[in-house]
Amino acid sequence: MKNEIIITSSERSALARMRQTEPYWKIGLLTATSIGNFFRLKGNFIAVSSSLNFIRRTQEIGKQIFVRAINNSSATLCYISMSVDGIITDDPALARNTMEEYKEMNQFERLLLNTSVLYNLSLN
Repeated sequence: MKNEIIITSSERSALARMRQTEPYWKIGLLTATSIGNFFRLKGNFIAVSSSLNFIRRTQEIGKQIFVRAINNSSATLCYISMSVDGIITDDPALARNTMEEYKEMNQFERLLLNTSVLYNLSLN
């Protein structure tokens, strides 16, 4: 069960205490904006609502990235195309349906989606 537990908080000090208490649990920082120098972050992942550039930089240093408060299919599709590690949502059924929709897309549809994300174009 210890591999299934994920602790998130926006308080770095709380995460540090949790890391000392339970070193095998996954720890993640919740943030709404850029967090400065995240290279030194000791957690397993970062949960944010952010840009493709921030997501890529975070993944390059070996951190998982979860996006949060994603409650519409357009945003969910965009983040899936950015290869985020997870989506935090209040509407799991919508997220599951959107993931199924993405799986059913053909190569051309995925190319259009990726292009819209790259150039920050609306899907609506």
